Parts: sequence; structure tokens; C-alpha cells
Amino acid sequence: MTQKEKKPRMPTLRITNGAEALALRKKLRLNQTVFWLKVGVMQSTGCRYEKMERDIPLPVQLLLQLAYGTEKQSASLLEYLRANE
Repeated sequence: MTQKEKKPRMPTLRITNGAEALALRKKLRLNQTVFWLKVGVMQSTGCRYEKMERDIPLPVQLLLQLAYGTEKQSASLLEYLRANE
């Protein structure tokens, strides 16, 4: 990458806290097990995120974006991740 080429900046993440995750899960009408296992998180841990007992780690936020974001949001994140290898 040359000096004139800019690396893409981190896209805005759709789900950054438990309240946002809970709202999306309810909107999608998924139970905790189905929603959280899609991104490799145990139901009990997802429950703690939703209750705001624990912060959602950035890697999980990224997986949530890829799994539940729109095609555009997911593509933007993937482009960012690949550019910053």
C-alpha cells in the first residue's frame, strides 16, 4: 500500500452493548441460544451481555456485525479487516 492510499476506517458497529443485542434478538424473534451460538457465544454469557453485567468484547461485536449486519455493513467490515492485516 502506498502512502497516498488510505486504509479504510473502522465502520460503525451496529451492536456494541447488551441493550442493542437484546433489542436485535427480540426483533429477530430468536431465543438466546440460537442468537448467541451463531457467533460462538454460550447462552449464559450472552445473557450476561444482555443484562449489561459484562461488556461485549470487540471480537464478539465484530462477529455480531458480520452475522447480523446488512450485506453492506458486513462487506464494509470485511474490507476493513482485510486491509488491516
